Amino acid sequence: MHRRTAVPALILAVLAAATAGAQEPANEPAGDDATAAAAALDDPAQPGTHHQHLARLAGRWRYTLKVWLTPDGEPVEASGTAEARTILGGRFLHTVYRGELLGRPYESWSTDGYDNQAKQYVGTWRDTQGTYTLIYRGSCSEEGAERTTTAELTDPATGTKFQIRAVTTIEDDDRYVYTTSLVLPEDTEFRNLELTAVRADG
Repeated sequence: MHRRTAVPALILAVLAAATAGAQEPANEPAGDDATAAAAALDDPAQPGTHHQHLARLAGRWRYTLKVWLTPDGEPVEASGTAEARTILGGRFLHTVYRGELLGRPYESWSTDGYDNQAKQYVGTWRDTQGTYTLIYRGSCSEEGAERTTTAELTDPATGTKFQIRAVTTIEDDDRYVYTTSLVLPEDTEFRNLELTAVRADG
């Protein structure tokens, strides 16, 4: 019900604003307050510096992958390709990873953006290892070279909830490293994934 009423309400609000503007005398120029208000409404919708940081990762990549199934175990290694592109006018970066993991075809979709109003990075991750959707939130270093985000995941076997901490480190325009670590309920943490990507279209 809320979705059905939200759009008409938004339309009414826009019409009301337009009507109010039309009632203003034509010979009265808009003041500084009106200009500032319009700028405040426009700015949050536009891509900025943080979106430029994300756009650095657009392109085609080759990656190598290490996955640790247990803290003390040997990693499972794999490799594959990735293709990343900016979408929705440069507001988000959408990346598709493809390869083989544990003897089966593997694919994951990552969509990352920066919320100007919340002032944080927000991303989603989906893959063929499960039916979950991970929602990451976090921040990056001032120069944008390192982005750290966290998400919550429920263990399908036990129902236990734990955090995943993801770090993306841009070493240069042609190489980046993506790692995830599991933060377990007893506050222990171990790195369970390390992906190293090298640009394939440079």
